[in-house]
Amino acid sequence: MASLLSQMMIELLKSHKSQSELSSKTGLSQGTISRYSRGAYTKFRTEDSQQLRKLVENKLKDYYSGKLRVAMEKKGFKLDKLSSKIKIPVQVMHMIEVGEILPDAKICSQLSIILQEQFEPPPAEVFFDKGIPFLREIREKSGISQTDLSMLTGVHQRSISAYESSDRKPNQEDVEKLASKLGVEPIELIIGLIIHEKPMPAHVILKDKRELEEIEAEINLVKAILRRMPISEIKTVRQFAEKLATK
Repeated sequence: MASLLSQMMIELLKSHKSQSELSSKTGLSQGTISRYSRGAYTKFRTEDSQQLRKLVENKLKDYYSGKLRVAMEKKGFKLDKLSSKIKIPVQVMHMIEVGEILPDAKICSQLSIILQEQFEPPPAEVFFDKGIPFLREIREKSGISQTDLSMLTGVHQRSISAYESSDRKPNQEDVEKLASKLGVEPIELIIGLIIHEKPMPAHVILKDKRELEEIEAEINLVKAILRRMPISEIKTVRQFAEKLATK
């Protein structure tokens, strides 16, 4: 099944009135555009995809810019008031309003709630064609290693390395986990630190690691004790633990 971004590229090719104009914008031959449009090519070549992706991205920026302005006018919101309500700096909202950047999934969700208008997030591939652009820079500024970040987020260290070296497309869940632990907004992993001056420092992040290590040590001690007990007593301990957990 074609990705949402691929589907958008195909729709762009089909709907564009002038193949010659599209050819001049993308550098693709009119023959290539025609083959993609009628489905003769089932998969986009990398170089073709990069050219078309840029056009789709620009169309999406125009779409969200217009949608935001209409929704704000309908609700009587000024940009500063909206920014305050969704807790996103006004300069970021201004960049979305004028079509400089795209809103990410988190911002779209907040806009949908506040403006009572459905803001479907753009396809993740628009943001993450390959890798997470500012992950390495932000992680290094925080002073935390890939290994520690992996332990705290549950995102595999090999995945973090691949995201930083642009060898793998991330999923939105991983992006949100990494952003949360680094103390930044997901969109800042895409376009850089525009909301926070700096990420959360390592000594603050690693407090969570020490807590996890202490919990793990206590669990291992309890396991060692339970192994020496008969099954009937283990069930009693489990029932007691369940009662404590619900308090």
